[in-house]
Amino acid sequence: HCLGVAGFMHDHASALGLDPYEMHLLGLVHDIGYIYGAKGHGAAGGKLLHEQGYKLAKYVSWHGETPSNYINLNLVDEPPIELILLWMADYSINTEGEYVGYDERLTDILKRYGELSIDYITSIDTVAYLKEWEKQNKDVYPSLAEIPKRGIR
Repeated sequence: HCLGVAGFMHDHASALGLDPYEMHLLGLVHDIGYIYGAKGHGAAGGKLLHEQGYKLAKYVSWHGETPSNYINLNLVDEPPIELILLWMADYSINTEGEYVGYDERLTDILKRYGELSIDYITSIDTVAYLKEWEKQNKDVYPSLAEIPKRGIR
């Protein structure tokens, strides 16, 4: 999964004005917190990476949260583009590292965790935000649609 997320982020970074290599690394390490267990893996991974001086650790911390939580807790209008790209990748790449898109990824999360799980509820909210964000920003980032959607390379 992490290799696929990294590849997706690398491929889409330039279209969003981001450094492809920084985004590749962010994709590789985004789930490092699983070494402490699944619950709270984003915050745990972000803390670990922050302690090591990784400058993008805050995005790892936030990737398990919903965009609405990020906006409300940080008092901003929109999450940073790095975090949006990380959510796009995380919710488009399956556990095998293949691009499957938002809907198939949601179906997989539903099957694995159940419809009342926080994982699934969070995923629904995040995917709804991403779909709306992409629709609203298609004129700003038109090249996103032209980039081949792939996971592991």
